[in-house]
Amino acid sequence: MNISVSNIAHNMAIKGLCEHDFAFFIRYVFKEFYNVKWINNWHHDAIINLIMQLENRSIANAVVNIPPRYAKTELCVILWISWSIIRNQRAQFIHASYSDELALKNSNAIRTLLMSECIQKHWQVKMRKGSDSNGLWLTTQGGGLLATSSGGAITGFGAGIASWATGDKFDGAIIIDDPLKADAALSETARNTVNERLSSTFHSRKNHPQVPILIVMQRLHDDDASAYAMAGKIMGDKFDALVIPAIGKDGTALHPAKHDIAALEIMRASNSYVFAGQYMQRPAPVGGGIFKAAWFKRHEYIEPFNDFEMIVHSWDTAYKADQHNDPSACTIWGIKSGDAYLLHVINERMEYPALKQTIVKTYERFGATHVLIEDKASGQSLLQEIKNNTSMPVIAINPVGDKLTRAVASTAMIEGGRIHLPANASWLSDYEHQLCTFPNAKNDDMVDATSQFINYWKKRKRVFVNGVFIDN
Repeated sequence: MNISVSNIAHNMAIKGLCEHDFAFFIRYVFKEFYNVKWINNWHHDAIINLIMQLENRSIANAVVNIPPRYAKTELCVILWISWSIIRNQRAQFIHASYSDELALKNSNAIRTLLMSECIQKHWQVKMRKGSDSNGLWLTTQGGGLLATSSGGAITGFGAGIASWATGDKFDGAIIIDDPLKADAALSETARNTVNERLSSTFHSRKNHPQVPILIVMQRLHDDDASAYAMAGKIMGDKFDALVIPAIGKDGTALHPAKHDIAALEIMRASNSYVFAGQYMQRPAPVGGGIFKAAWFKRHEYIEPFNDFEMIVHSWDTAYKADQHNDPSACTIWGIKSGDAYLLHVINERMEYPALKQTIVKTYERFGATHVLIEDKASGQSLLQEIKNNTSMPVIAINPVGDKLTRAVASTAMIEGGRIHLPANASWLSDYEHQLCTFPNAKNDDMVDATSQFINYWKKRKRVFVNGVFIDN
């Protein structure tokens, strides 16, 4: 009898602690369900604290940036949803990831946990008949989970309870885990599709305004879903951020039981570009990605520029002044003794008349032996009009390969120390940032103008005849 009473009291205590303390629930599940000991680390506590802020509505929405395989899905998706449903079987969640397969796998893991002996002996979670699909399952009390890809359809189901009022139990969330596959991050189309769906589809599936959205991912690009959310572009909603790099500012490893500092440095050395975004939560490494800051030599910025053999303007053009469109960019280069010196950069959003006028004024100010304009949709009419109405030495450039291919082709000249940037200039910081974060930068117009110049210049064959250089 005493043993029975003791067991009942013990089970009641376990049940109460699990419901009251998410951290205790995590340890309980790992011990009773996974049959392993939970190894806690400070970043787990930080994530748990963030989830509790979402639950008590002290923050509205959140982004968590964390390296892969550091328990983000386990905590933010599988265990949080399970914990919410044992406490409120009416809670309704939407979960998305970059693929149906991954989202459905997580959905199955949650349902399997809820139906397990270790959960059922304390909480009698019951599934509605016919709820055998990982895509959508419901409890008998009306709660449940819709799981889909970040590009998939969402119909007939919302997150949260429409009648929720302040003081009611937590009632659900929209949890988006890795909305963009790492190898798709360089695709502007893929990024835009995911980002636009965050506003057009997922945000609209809230059953009331207080339903939080949680985005969990490693950083992949300057314009990925994290950046999109943090910029207030998901219907103007505010997102708090928890950014967790693999190596802290003090040089210590995030979770030595997972990766010690030696292992992380080996990973960084093998691919600093990937490591910077996915592990350090910076979309490009310190010192640069494809373009390394240390490769560039420096020169004194002095105008006018009279001592160069060639002056080359390289234009990457766009026509619309709208902030959502790329700017037009021009890089101006002086060439002497086999090296190229960046003299000036223009980077503005302009309508066609202003762009044409700026090209002419730039030529008048700096002079040029060559004015390069890409022969594409936005440059063809410019090329034709400037050739017909001015004496500018315009050269139509037919690009070969995509932006990334052209940029990579230009790196040898920079790494070889033949490209010089000014020591100081008002535009220098923006220019260096874009180059050193490419291809993860939001815009790439200055990169295009730079690689266009370098790839054109390195193919020129020049001979010295009677004291002057002549193009061959």
